[in-house]
Amino acid sequence: MAYLEYQVRTKNQQIRQTLEDMKPRPLWVKINRDWNPFVFVRDWITNLEGSLIGRQGGLSLVSRIGETIEQAALGKPTAEPILRTVRELKEIPGEFLRQETAERNLADMMADPRWKLFVLAKGHLSSITGEGPLSGREEFSLSRLGWKLPVMRHFNRAGTMFLLRVRFDQFKAGIATLTVNGEPTINEARIIANMANQATGRGYEGAGVFGEAASVMFSAQYFTSRFKLLFGMPIYGDLLGSNSIKDAGRARRLVAREYGRIALGFAAAYAMAYAAGADIERDLRSSAGWTWRWGRHYVDPLLGFKQFLVLAARVGTGEKKKFATDEIQVLRGEGKKLATGDMMDVLTNFGVSKLAPFPVFALNMIRGEDVNHRPVTLAGELLKFKNPITYTDIYHAMEEDNIPEDVMVSALAWLGAGLITYQPEENPRASTKPRRRQ
Repeated sequence: MAYLEYQVRTKNQQIRQTLEDMKPRPLWVKINRDWNPFVFVRDWITNLEGSLIGRQGGLSLVSRIGETIEQAALGKPTAEPILRTVRELKEIPGEFLRQETAERNLADMMADPRWKLFVLAKGHLSSITGEGPLSGREEFSLSRLGWKLPVMRHFNRAGTMFLLRVRFDQFKAGIATLTVNGEPTINEARIIANMANQATGRGYEGAGVFGEAASVMFSAQYFTSRFKLLFGMPIYGDLLGSNSIKDAGRARRLVAREYGRIALGFAAAYAMAYAAGADIERDLRSSAGWTWRWGRHYVDPLLGFKQFLVLAARVGTGEKKKFATDEIQVLRGEGKKLATGDMMDVLTNFGVSKLAPFPVFALNMIRGEDVNHRPVTLAGELLKFKNPITYTDIYHAMEEDNIPEDVMVSALAWLGAGLITYQPEENPRASTKPRRRQ
């Protein structure tokens, strides 16, 4: 019954979309909305792999590791949080292969009695067909052209369903906790839904600007969500929208507890990496700060937070630790050397790292060099668009000669961790950049 209702609703949406597409619009508006080549290239170099599992979905998964540790510490050991992740992941292959599987799973979610509250609380609902406005799609699948190509469409569909499940499961878990002491209010539900949205990379709901920004920024929604999470905005409400709520104390405490679980999960991950032989750079003045290092491989497990932390450390101390030599460079004041750059360079490079591929391409060609002051060529810059970023990272990682480490870091990169394989200056690799999806 739920699946039939879903089919009826989908048909109605398709009719409305067809009527919307038939409205007269200037050609440039149609191209920008539906066939924007800049957005397609951005989607292409972030598609065909599983990085969304660790990027948009990773924070919820880290929280579940923390929840497992928390329950064990309370004398209530359970594997249920980890099993939730297993159940979410095992649905991906079927949804990748068949549209009907994704539709049936979505219909089952919609039949859940908590779905209506999720919708009312403004939990983000993504299109699994690519129809509708840009702001209604997940950030890795904004291009309508990408939804028309077979393999990309399958990745988009399976990834969108995975994030919907993670988001809804996090909301259900929060609601279940509050229900123990009475039914949650709509304001409490909004606090919990907002946390689920932020954790899965949805920084702001209610405007199309973040969809349109895809031509300019690499990941405007993801960037915004990490900024808000870092400053604790989900705890006290979203200052940009209707979640600035004063009567949801229980929900706020629940979200604060979620922060504690995330911290526990990250601590466990760092402990496991250390046990696996990783060296951990503790100095956040370095771009390798808080990364895991195996040989020349640097893995960033912090899911979009590290760049903010490095920027804060450099601005706060006025110093930068050079990635290759560990030399401390003074960025302001009397000790500053012009040749080593200054604070404006730090801020500019941070801003450039958040731009979409084509603005970076244009800047590099205008300046004749990249952000690391290496000369660029037109052919070299265009070649960076031919492969998804993750597979380029994996290719460079596999050039090394330590197969177990190469495979391990490649798997982490495929699942969304940042990966740099450092090449010494005496043997530079022109196509390697320390900038990755950030």
